Amino acid sequence: MKLLRRARGPVQVDQTQDYRGLGYSDQRKIARDSNGILYLAYRKKYRINGLLRYQIFVARSSDSGGAWTVLNDAPIARVGDYVQRVPAIAVSADDLIHVVWYGNDADNTADNQRQIKYARSTDAGASWSRWLNLAAIAGYSGQRLWQEHPCIAVHGRAVYLVWQGLDATYQTASQVKFAASLDGGSSWGAWQNVSPVSMGNRSRPTLVATNDGARLYILAYGDVGGRQQILWTSSTDGGNTWASWASVSPADSDQRHVSVASDSRGALHAVWRQADATGVSRICYARYDGRAWSARALVGASQQANQFFPSLTVTSDDTLWVAWTATANRSGYPADDPVAGQISYVSMPRGGRWSSPALLANGGDRSIYVSLRRNGPDNDNAIDLVWLNNVGVNLPIYHTRL
Repeated sequence: MKLLRRARGPVQVDQTQDYRGLGYSDQRKIARDSNGILYLAYRKKYRINGLLRYQIFVARSSDSGGAWTVLNDAPIARVGDYVQRVPAIAVSADDLIHVVWYGNDADNTADNQRQIKYARSTDAGASWSRWLNLAAIAGYSGQRLWQEHPCIAVHGRAVYLVWQGLDATYQTASQVKFAASLDGGSSWGAWQNVSPVSMGNRSRPTLVATNDGARLYILAYGDVGGRQQILWTSSTDGGNTWASWASVSPADSDQRHVSVASDSRGALHAVWRQADATGVSRICYARYDGRAWSARALVGASQQANQFFPSLTVTSDDTLWVAWTATANRSGYPADDPVAGQISYVSMPRGGRWSSPALLANGGDRSIYVSLRRNGPDNDNAIDLVWLNNVGVNLPIYHTRL
C-alpha cells in the first residue's frame, strides 16, 4: 500500500464572504500551466457603483503555492453591478487560461436569470478577454436553476464545457448542456442538450477527455425511479453526438456530487457520495475500463464520519487521490450543505489498494469544499488542494501541496 505524503502547512490565498464560494465537486478551482504557475479561480465581493457584489477573481502563484497574488487586484471581468457565481478554471496545452462561471448581466436581470459566461487570458493572467455569454439561452420565465454549475475540460486546442440548465423546451427539469471550442476559445459552436430526457433532472455535470482525445465522458446525477443516481454518457466524435444516459452503479440510496478523472491508459475513474446501510454518507468509487464499470467500493471506509463533496485526481504514474469534507453531522443530506468539517484524503497506486484516510494537517475543523488540481499526462506527481475555512465574515481560502 502506498504511504500518504505529509501535507505542508496551508498558505492563505485570499478570502471570500460565501462559505460556498468554491462551489461543488468537480468545478475545478485550481490549474497549472507548463511553467508550473498555479492559478486559482473563486468569487468574492467587490464594490461596483457603490454596491458590494460577488465577482470572479483569479489568484496566481509562481512558486508552487508558497505565495499568491490576486491578479490585478480586481475581477477578471466587468459585468456591471450584477452578481457572478462560482467559477471553474482550466489551462490548455498552449498555456491559455480558460475561466467559466454563471451570473446575471444587463440583458438578464431577473434573480435566477443567469447565463454561462466565459473569459480567457493569453498572457498568464495579465489581461483577460471581454466576457461573453457562451449560450444566451432564451425562454426564461422565473425558473430556478436557469443556467448553473459549469465545468470545463481541455484537450490540445479544444475546450469543452458542460453545465445544467433549463430552456424553452425543457422548462421544469434541468438538462446537461454542452458547448465546444476547437480553436482555444476564440469561437464557440452552438450549445446542445446532451441526450435530453423528457422526465427527470440531470444535475451538476462534469466531463473529462481521455489523454488521446478519442473519447469524452460526462457524468452527472439525475432522477432514476424517484431517486437521484450517478449517470454517465460518452462521445467519440468530439461531442457532436452522445450515447444515452446510463447508471454507473445503481443503488437503493441517494447518489450525488461526482468527480472524475482519466488515467494514462484511458480508464475512467469516478467517486461520488451516497449513504451506506447505516445511513452514513460515504464516498464511493468505480472504474470504467472501456467495456464495463467495476463494482462499487467504499473509499475511506474506516473513517467514522459523514463524507461530502469528493474531489478526484490522478497523477502521471496513475496513482489516484481523493479528498473530501468529513463531519460528524449529516449536513443536510441528501441535499448536502456542510458548514464545518475536516479535509480528509486517501491515495491508491495503480494495481494497489486505498490507503487509510488521513486528515489534512492544520486544515482546521471548519474546512469545506476541497478541490484538487486536475493533473494531466505531462504534469508531475504533486497534488494541489484548495479549500476554505468557514470562520468569521471574511472566510480564508487556503492552498496546500501534498
